[in-house]
Amino acid sequence: MRDDDCDVSMKNMRKAIREWIVLQVLRVYAVLSRFVQVGNPHGRAPTLMPAPSEEETLGTFEGGKVYLFRDAMVSGRRGGLVVSNRNQFFANLTYYHSGSHLHPSAVPIRVPTPEKLKGTGAYLCTPQADGNYYHWMIDLVPRLWLLEQAGFTPRNLDYVFVNGENRAWEKETLLAYGFRPEQICNCTKVNRYQIERLAVPDIISNCKDFYRELEAWRIRFLQRLFPVEASPQRRRLFCGRKKATWRRLLNEDALYARLEPLGFLNVNCDGMTVSEQARLFSSASQVVAVHGSMLTNSLFLQEDAFVIEIKNRSAAPDYSMTNIYTTRKCRSSIILAEPTRQAGNDYDTNHVDILISSSQMDAIISLVEKNSVP
Repeated sequence: MRDDDCDVSMKNMRKAIREWIVLQVLRVYAVLSRFVQVGNPHGRAPTLMPAPSEEETLGTFEGGKVYLFRDAMVSGRRGGLVVSNRNQFFANLTYYHSGSHLHPSAVPIRVPTPEKLKGTGAYLCTPQADGNYYHWMIDLVPRLWLLEQAGFTPRNLDYVFVNGENRAWEKETLLAYGFRPEQICNCTKVNRYQIERLAVPDIISNCKDFYRELEAWRIRFLQRLFPVEASPQRRRLFCGRKKATWRRLLNEDALYARLEPLGFLNVNCDGMTVSEQARLFSSASQVVAVHGSMLTNSLFLQEDAFVIEIKNRSAAPDYSMTNIYTTRKCRSSIILAEPTRQAGNDYDTNHVDILISSSQMDAIISLVEKNSVP
């Protein structure tokens, strides 16, 4: 075994041990907090229920259901938690990889004392959305459409609760929908709010298989927020990850040296607004990209566009943006790159650097030439 592989194995082992310890602690908390939970106005941990009651359900709409709670508490920790005035939380609105019953915001012996707010709030905290452009755009923002169908818009809401990292593009999406800055409440692991009325749409992501399906209504809603006209100027885009800290294509420069003479523009979406990214991708006829969040912008592609996505051969078969290409009816091809080391688990696989061979570069050039857009 190489020294590098040994180091990776040791890191994975230490990570597994830490996760096991955390899990045992949560199990102990889950037992003790049934009797006392400091900070919870009810004095003890909430009870897990399958779903809200009929009285708390406003109806079923395109994309899912919407619920209305009175005097509910909210947290943004680990994808978020809603606790009703009956001191209940709900399996269909909660996700934790070791089980909703052990959610780190539900079972501690001590939780933040809630800050009480008046009025009506909308709760959008979503698993994996913190600082993640894909999950923010695909899983969090479209939940606004469910709320809108139930009659909740920025005009009749006092607050919107989200679990992002207060990044510029997170704010941009909420402002584009019509929220004012003072309405946006960032839920973190150290704060908790209690509000008189709380509207909560269903979680629309599949937490165990994020890339399985993408309904057309999500794309329609996002395109409504960021409308772009079909551009007469068609570009060829190359989206690498040279400046990333992980999942880099180590021979990216060699690939781009072959793409540049064909008119490809080397694009880095970091620092661009969502509107700018929408306009850029709407003008693209072809995109060659290493798997990453910038490919979320494929939702703005025209239907005749062609995408080549380069991903780790060891990653799960559905770990790509194919769900977006399929919904947009764009043509696409996947290039399976070789990992530079063996990964210890699925999470680690997503962070491993990759390489493609010279024959794969030839294949990419051939695909580009065969799928050119007039």
